Amino acid sequence: MRVSSDLFELIKKLSKSEKRYFVLSAKLQQGDKAYLQLFKEIDKMAVYDEAVLKKRLQKKEVKIAQLHVTKNHLSQQILKSLRAFHEKKSMRQRLFALMSDADLLESKGLYKQCLKKLKSAKVLAKKHELHRYRAEIVQKEIILKMRNSHRGFEELLREGYSELAEASAFSQKEARLFEIMHKLFFLYQTSGKSGYQKVLDYIASLENHELLQATSDRKDSFESKLNYFYIHAFCHHLKGEFEKANLYHQKVLEIWGKHPHILAERSSSYKRHLANYLNGCHTIGFYKPFPRLLERFKTLRDNNFSDEASSFQNYYFLSLLYYMNTLQFQKALGLVADIEEGFKKYEGAIIKSRELLITVNVFHLYFALEDFGKALEWINKIPRSKKIEARNDTQLFASVMRLIVHFELGNFWILDDMSNSVYRDLKKAKQLQEFEGAVLGHIRKLQKITSPKEVKKQYLEFEKTLKAIKGKAGSGRIMGLTEVIVWAACRAKEVSYVDELKSRMENGGT
Repeated sequence: MRVSSDLFELIKKLSKSEKRYFVLSAKLQQGDKAYLQLFKEIDKMAVYDEAVLKKRLQKKEVKIAQLHVTKNHLSQQILKSLRAFHEKKSMRQRLFALMSDADLLESKGLYKQCLKKLKSAKVLAKKHELHRYRAEIVQKEIILKMRNSHRGFEELLREGYSELAEASAFSQKEARLFEIMHKLFFLYQTSGKSGYQKVLDYIASLENHELLQATSDRKDSFESKLNYFYIHAFCHHLKGEFEKANLYHQKVLEIWGKHPHILAERSSSYKRHLANYLNGCHTIGFYKPFPRLLERFKTLRDNNFSDEASSFQNYYFLSLLYYMNTLQFQKALGLVADIEEGFKKYEGAIIKSRELLITVNVFHLYFALEDFGKALEWINKIPRSKKIEARNDTQLFASVMRLIVHFELGNFWILDDMSNSVYRDLKKAKQLQEFEGAVLGHIRKLQKITSPKEVKKQYLEFEKTLKAIKGKAGSGRIMGLTEVIVWAACRAKEVSYVDELKSRMENGGT
C-alpha cells in the first residue's frame, strides 16, 4: 500500500549538489550507516511505497529494527546537512550561525568571545538591513556588557540603547507596512466581484495614513521603502490607474538598484517585483522594456528549488505575454516544450493560479494560430468541475472557449449537449452573464445557418454585441472577451486571426 512521506518529499526536493554533499558528509561519520542506505533507496523511488522500500532494504540486508526511528534520524541528518551546505552561501544562514555561536560561547562563560561573535552578527544584520535580528543582537550585547563592564559603563549603555531604539523603530515600521500590504492583498483575494467595494473602501481609508504620506526626507529602511512604494502601486492598480501604478513599480526597482548587495542575496524577491513591473507594462501596452528585463530576469541565479519554480512560472508567463502581444508567434511556440517540461519538474511548487494562466496563454497561442486541435488539448488541461465556483474566471473562460473550439473542429455532434450542460451549470451557479449568454446564443444560431451570407451576418451581429458588452463598466475583468471579439471579426471578414490582430495593432488596437 502506498503512503505519503514527508521524508520522501524532502529527499526529492534536494538538488544534485545537496545530495552529493549529504552523502559525502554521511560517509565521514562514525557508527551505523543504515540511514544512508535508507536515503539511497528512497532516492531511487519515483513514488513512495513503504512495502516496496522494506523489501528492497531486506534484499540489501540492511538491518533496521524500527524504520520510523531511522526515518526520523535521516530527516534530521538531511536538515543538518542542508544547514551546513547553505551556511556559506546564504547571508541569513551566516547570521544565524554567528548568533548560535554566540549563545554557545555565552553558555560556557566566554563573554569576550561571545561579544566578538555578536559584533560580527550585528555588522552583517546592519549591512543587509535585517533590523529585527539587529535589535535582538543589540539586546544581548547590552546584557553582556552590563554583566562584565565597569569603566565607561554609562556611555556603553547610551550607545546600546540608541542603537536598539533605531533598530526597533525600523523593525516596527516594517511590520506595520507589512500588515497594511497583506490586509490589502487578502481583501482583494477574497472580495469577489460583489465585494470589490470593500477593497476600494479600504484603499480610501489609507489615503491619509501616516505611513503612506509622501516626503522628501525618507530615512526609512530598505524594507519599508519597498513596501511603501508597492502599496501605492497596488492601490493605483486596484483603482484602475495603471500608468500611475507602474510608476510606483518602477520606484520599487530603483530601490533594489540602490542596494545591490541585498539584491544579490534576495534575487527571488527582486524578480517578483520585476515581474510586477513587467505585468504593469503589459497592462498599459508598453513592451519596450521586456527584452532587456527578461534577459536580466533569466541571468539572475536562484538560491533553491522553490526560487527556481517561482522564476520559471514568472519568466515563461511574461515571455508568452511579450511574444504574443508583439505578434512573435513562432518564438512563443518555441517556449511550449520548456513550459511542459517545467510543469513536470516543478509540480507542486508552482502557484496553481499562475500555472492556469500560463496554460490559458498557451491555449491563446494555438487559438490565434488556428491550431484548434492543440488549442483543445491545452484548454482541457484546465480542471473541470460540475460546480462552477464564483469568481473562478479561468473555469468560466474554459467552459466558453471549449464550445468555440469544438465548433471550429466541426464536432457538432457534441455541441448541443455541451452547450446545454454549460448553460445549466452557469445558470445554477448564477454566473450566466451577458458574455457567456452571447457566446452560447451565437454557437446555437450558427449551427442552424447554412447560407454563407447569413453566417457572415451572424458573426457581424455577434461582434457588435460583444463590443457593446466590452463598453460597459467592469467588462475589463471578463477573461476571453477580447479574444472572442477578434475571432468573430476575423470570421466575418474571412481573414486569419493573426491578420486581424495585425490590422488592429496597425489601427491602434481598435
